[in-house]
Amino acid sequence: MSHRRLFLFAHFDAQSVVRPYIHRHIEALRALGEVWFISNSPLPPSELERVRPLVGNVILRENAGLDFGMWKTALKSVNLEEFDELVLTNSSIIGPLAPLGPIFERMNRTKCDFWGMTESWEVIHHLQSYFLVFREPVLRSMAFAQFWDGVLYYKSRFNIVHSYELGLSSWLWQHGFESAAAYPMSLLQLKRATLLHRIKRIFSKRVRRMRDPTLCHPHILLRMGMPYLKVKAATADHFEK
Repeated sequence: MSHRRLFLFAHFDAQSVVRPYIHRHIEALRALGEVWFISNSPLPPSELERVRPLVGNVILRENAGLDFGMWKTALKSVNLEEFDELVLTNSSIIGPLAPLGPIFERMNRTKCDFWGMTESWEVIHHLQSYFLVFREPVLRSMAFAQFWDGVLYYKSRFNIVHSYELGLSSWLWQHGFESAAAYPMSLLQLKRATLLHRIKRIFSKRVRRMRDPTLCHPHILLRMGMPYLKVKAATADHFEK
């Protein structure tokens, strides 16, 4: 089944560059749909010249609101009637390290209105916002429009995460939409049980369950076929060995 799919790619880099892994990511995404590139960084013309041929639109904006602020700004210019699938993603991940096509095909057979690569129980249950896919029932709904109308351009990461990353899943569930995770926590728990010797036992099971799986257990997710690695996990010792 063919989809009219739009990817909104939110980018930030403290050095105002678009790194090679970002270019590779965009190239992989554009094989599956149209890509818009939104950045909170003041990118110089040399960086923009390399990005523009890869995407359908480039939006530069002030550094406020993090990825949710970037997505809101882009959505003001998008006619969602032209698409039947919207994907929100960002520069916090490296990949894809495995083909995305088969994952989309598998999730197309899953009954849901929106889905993400992974879910987390950190603070509350939610789909993690580095890669979220919304289907027509959500895109055409008043609830989706209302959520974005209410997004404020906070500068505090804490406020953005708690209000929007955690809040988006809850808001859509409250309005009757069903979700799924490509790599759900239940499957992660089963895989983790087979690798228990690699996990420190200084935490209770409940505490481990509440933590971010992309930072705590990236090695298990990668073995499961998860196509992304968080930049934080690649650059620091955030996970249990």
